[in-house]
Amino acid sequence: SSLVENPHHLTELGKKQAQEAAKWLSDKKIDMIFVSPFVRTRETAEIIALRLGIDISKIVVDERIHEINAGVWNGKNFKDYVLNFKQADRFDVTPEGGENYADIKKRVGDFIYDLENKFEGKNILIVSHDTPLFMLEAVSHGFNRKQTIALRGSSDHFIQNGLPRQLDFYPLPHNEEYELDLHRPFIDDIELVSEKGNKLKRIPEVFDCWFESGSMPFGEAHYPFSKQDFNPKPGPFSKILGKTKGFPADFIAEGLDQTRGWFYSMIVIGVALFGKSPFKNVVVNGLVLAEDGSKMSKSKKNYPDLMLVINRYGSDALRYVLMSSPAVHAEDFQFSEKAVDDVVKKHIGRLNNIVSFYEMYELGNSLELKSTNQLDIWIRTRLIQLNKEISDNLDCYKIDKAARPIADFIDDLSTWYIRRSRDRFKSENEMDKIAALSTTRSVLIDFAKMIAPFMPFLAEDIYKRLKGPLESVHLESWPKYTKFDQKIIDSMAEVRKICSLALEARTKAKIIVRQPLSKLSVKGKFPEPLIELIKDEVNVKEVVSDDSIVEGVYLDTEISPALKEEGTIREMVRSIQDLRKSRKFTIQDRLTLIVDTDRSLAELINKNKDYLMNATLLKDIRFSTLEGEALPFGEYLLKLDIEK
Repeated sequence: SSLVENPHHLTELGKKQAQEAAKWLSDKKIDMIFVSPFVRTRETAEIIALRLGIDISKIVVDERIHEINAGVWNGKNFKDYVLNFKQADRFDVTPEGGENYADIKKRVGDFIYDLENKFEGKNILIVSHDTPLFMLEAVSHGFNRKQTIALRGSSDHFIQNGLPRQLDFYPLPHNEEYELDLHRPFIDDIELVSEKGNKLKRIPEVFDCWFESGSMPFGEAHYPFSKQDFNPKPGPFSKILGKTKGFPADFIAEGLDQTRGWFYSMIVIGVALFGKSPFKNVVVNGLVLAEDGSKMSKSKKNYPDLMLVINRYGSDALRYVLMSSPAVHAEDFQFSEKAVDDVVKKHIGRLNNIVSFYEMYELGNSLELKSTNQLDIWIRTRLIQLNKEISDNLDCYKIDKAARPIADFIDDLSTWYIRRSRDRFKSENEMDKIAALSTTRSVLIDFAKMIAPFMPFLAEDIYKRLKGPLESVHLESWPKYTKFDQKIIDSMAEVRKICSLALEARTKAKIIVRQPLSKLSVKGKFPEPLIELIKDEVNVKEVVSDDSIVEGVYLDTEISPALKEEGTIREMVRSIQDLRKSRKFTIQDRLTLIVDTDRSLAELINKNKDYLMNATLLKDIRFSTLEGEALPFGEYLLKLDIEK
């Protein structure tokens, strides 16, 4: 039977043959074993694997090398099958419910080329059956149907049962039936004979239309008829005279299909005529597919109208998605409108918010200060690191690898630097305020230069809003990066990790971040400026070093009355700021807060009046009866209102 589910096991003779085969294979250094799913082939493979010291759990069962499916002839006399299906007919004639030779050749061809792609250089043992092994031999030689039938001859058995055979496989150019298929230049060696006996040979001077595009580097200069603007072998003054302008080009860029077109014709003609490639690098674009992986089709309407996408999200968002995708290095990319939406929300929107935040507090000058603040030092160092990463990848034409770190930097700038520096922007310490504003402006201007190739309109907008020195960011020179101290970046990464663990501990204890706590114990030691950062981020009074900690951090969650009071005031600050925001007041508006609450909370507010007024930009706090329902505020009831 040729059915996979048949229960036939190896006979004693079969087991003996497997042992003999294992002896022959003992010095072949077998790396892997692939086997047909049939019981008898798997048993054979296991005997050989045990003899060779190969773990039987690593034997790979592959459906593509199972025996030919004889269809309705399964379970019937083999001689009757042979009489009904002659060797010469087995490519075209298929038994009902079964397979023919063409089917077998395609699946074993797919199998052997798959192995070549995945396991090149490996010694692989294939345990299969007569017909699949016969077809593997034909595929390895690139035989056509006639050659394949001749390879088998008149015998009904191609290979002796249990006898190993070495197959030296080399990948060949082939068609869908895994037949050798040679085009130029091989066809130039073929001679035909006409009916009159004359020799016929292809005229080698016939070129296809790509010859013109391949001649572009010198053809546009009218070379060799004019040598004024093109000289493939420049002299010592070529840089001054510019005679080699554009040859060879630093890079060319086109789609993957041009591998056989423009790329090929240019390099062949360039090397043939001048002994060198006309380009140093090639940027190859892959295919942009619909979201489901199918080809984009106007008739199917399986992709969004890109003009509508641009109108909705802006061209920069679309450009960034494409430039950070695999499509810029010859791979297919499944386009999704959601990816463009994510870029707007997560990156472009955040960056615009940062610029708007800076504009609220800017001092109207471009004063540069050499700050000693750890956050300022860190963000400038991160910018240098980003500059190096983008520059190095662009120099190597790795466009996607140059684009992707931009998103990470925006996240660092927004969620760490700006958030942790927020209070510095409105600080009464004038020098620290100037340092924060100066650093933010400097970083944003240089960042605008770096994102200009990827998001040109956004870069220009940022540059203009920050009053960059030139007419346009696109007239700026590319920023040159300097050496940077990796320890600064590593230390801040460790600080952020500690903060993350501590905030997780807060969440588990169900204590909000606005509620101050007394102490955080951490592993390792940190300089005082970084300890202050941890204290501010986690909202603790003290950070101590304790190397005995198992989890990395230990948070003291006991809340004293004094800490409880401070937490209440911080929650009050948040409520006032939310009220300001809901009424659409700006930071320029100095407001009066009206409070209606019980006596104990009123006393607490009066006690912290100066702090509340400074933190929320108030000119006064007044207590009065207010209309409406009082809302719970911790253990108190509270009504709030604000007025100019």
